[in-house]
Amino acid sequence: PKPVKQFKVKLVNTTLAKALKKGVTAKVSGAAPGKVKFVLTRRGKTVGSGKAVAGTSGSTAVKAKFTARARKSLKKAKKVKLTAKVTAGEDRAKIVFVF
Repeated sequence: PKPVKQFKVKLVNTTLAKALKKGVTAKVSGAAPGKVKFVLTRRGKTVGSGKAVAGTSGSTAVKAKFTARARKSLKKAKKVKLTAKVTAGEDRAKIVFVF
């Protein structure tokens, strides 16, 4: 049997204000080499996205930038609940977090 690869996603700790300016970074490890997609959603609507390419080691950092409309609507928010979806080949991860 083939060895099972561990697909791990870790969000880099940041504040909402910094995230709105620079984006949210996810560190991915154990992914299949190839494209990695990172999508941020709020209440079912996409508020940011990003993509990167994982090398043969399967590790990469993916940065999701917020859309202009999302930046405008979230600028004055005190608390925001977002869902991060990371896709690498057939592997998927979903993380819900709050700023």
